[in-house]
Amino acid sequence: MFNRERQKQKSSPWSLLSSYGHVDTGILIILVIMICFGLVMLFSASMTLALQMDKTNAWYYVGRQLIFSLLGCVTIWLLTRRDLRRFASKHTMVTLYIFITVLLILVLIPHIGVNINNQRRWLPLFFDMTFQPSEVAKLGVVFCSACYYPLLNRARRAGKIKAETPVKQVFLDFWYDMGRPIVAVGIWCFLILQQSHFSAALIIACELMIVFIAAGIQRSSWQVFFLIFGALILLVALIILFAGPAIVESMQDSRRMAHIINRFQSFKGEINDTSYQPMQALIAIGSGGLSGVGLGMGVQKYNYLPEAHNDYVFAIICEELGFIGALLVLSLFLVYFWRGSTIARRATNQYGRIVANGFATLITLQALLSMAVNLYIIPATGVSLPFFSYGGTSNLFFMIGIGLLLNVSKFGTAPPLAVQQAVLESQTGGQGA
Repeated sequence: MFNRERQKQKSSPWSLLSSYGHVDTGILIILVIMICFGLVMLFSASMTLALQMDKTNAWYYVGRQLIFSLLGCVTIWLLTRRDLRRFASKHTMVTLYIFITVLLILVLIPHIGVNINNQRRWLPLFFDMTFQPSEVAKLGVVFCSACYYPLLNRARRAGKIKAETPVKQVFLDFWYDMGRPIVAVGIWCFLILQQSHFSAALIIACELMIVFIAAGIQRSSWQVFFLIFGALILLVALIILFAGPAIVESMQDSRRMAHIINRFQSFKGEINDTSYQPMQALIAIGSGGLSGVGLGMGVQKYNYLPEAHNDYVFAIICEELGFIGALLVLSLFLVYFWRGSTIARRATNQYGRIVANGFATLITLQALLSMAVNLYIIPATGVSLPFFSYGGTSNLFFMIGIGLLLNVSKFGTAPPLAVQQAVLESQTGGQGA
């Protein structure tokens, strides 16, 4: 009898309602699986390179990754202790924006920005470690937007955004809804493109579009946006039509643009100095078959596939675990996106919707782009696979994003409508409201 009464209490509407106010368990489980799975695959992909650096330490890369993973877990715990909406202020937004902008500028300064593989994208950290400010910018786009739009709505309610005529009002609304964020994020994208980091600029631009959708921007602003965007597309098409060959010829004089052109030519099937890496990745993926050659038994990591422990770790997963392993990795990110989107749908405020949608999309989009590069669906560019590729600070920033997502799940979501209705019915004795 006691057990039946206890079971009844556990399944009551009030117990279901009290289960909210906690972090999303699904996200935590997926995160733990990806971290552990990622460390195993990173060891397999990096052990040969680590032994070249230190003949007695095959754990060089995994050890560093593990330290940052543990630090990320502590950071997530701290981020889920208090409701972070109290810090979503104008002062926080402006300070964070200036800080990230300064970091992106410092990268471009010789003797400050660190040059690796003829690319200057990193800043020194400590113990010979580096980090990419573009990874901080990915977080900044979402958090700054989550601060900006609630402030904008308050200003509208206070009647501070008014124009003299309806037409001017439409363009004024567009400027505040989309124009200012586009200019602000455009500055970051311009600085990141100077680092030849096209993939990061693309991800940030996609993040901004997700933010626009999550913020619930009014229809008139979207209409102006598509009008301007369509005009720009037409202008670019006319320029390419009438001055395309001259532009390409002038761009080839630039070392950066010549490298980009070689990437696209390689993607089109031409054999050049940039086609070796993607070809080796395809060989690794093709040799994996359905179930792979076996964990740790891959051969492409033996100096055949450059960056096997970093941008091309997914190719090693396909080689050693086959299609089944690749499908498992893809499923983890898709389930993560589903759980993050569920949190966004249950968010009770605009801040929560933007944060949840932004960070659910960021990690999933980066993972899909990394897989697409490995599969040669898109031209080769430096995109790491979150929690699998080597990059301790990069994964730390991703875990900060997950910490902010979990903060929303704990402090900024409402239970499903069915649970609320069950509680209401229990209050009214099963009768209608």
